Amino acid sequence: MTATNRTLSSTTGADGAARAAGADGAASADLIAAAGAAGADLISAVAARSDAELRGRLDELFRLKAAVDGEIVVHLGEVERREAFELEGATSGES
Repeated sequence: MTATNRTLSSTTGADGAARAAGADGAASADLIAAAGAAGADLISAVAARSDAELRGRLDELFRLKAAVDGEIVVHLGEVERREAFELEGATSGES
C-alpha cells in the first residue's frame, strides 16, 4: 500500500482507498459520494483527537503533501524534458 493509499485508508476507510487507487485515477461518482460521507466521519474523528494527536497527524499530512508535491514536480519536469505535451498538439508545456 502506498503512502497516499495509507492516508486515504486512514481517513476514508479501506474501501475509499481502493476506489481512489483506481486504474485510471479518475474520480467517479461513487468516490465523490463516499468522500462526502467520509468527510462527516473525518470531521467527527478529528474533533475527538487530543491536541498531541492533532499535531502528530498534521506533521504526517504535511510530510505527505511535501512528498506528493515533489513527485508532481518530478513528473512535470519529465513531461517537459520529453516535450510530451507535443503529443496533444500543444507547442509548450505552458499551454
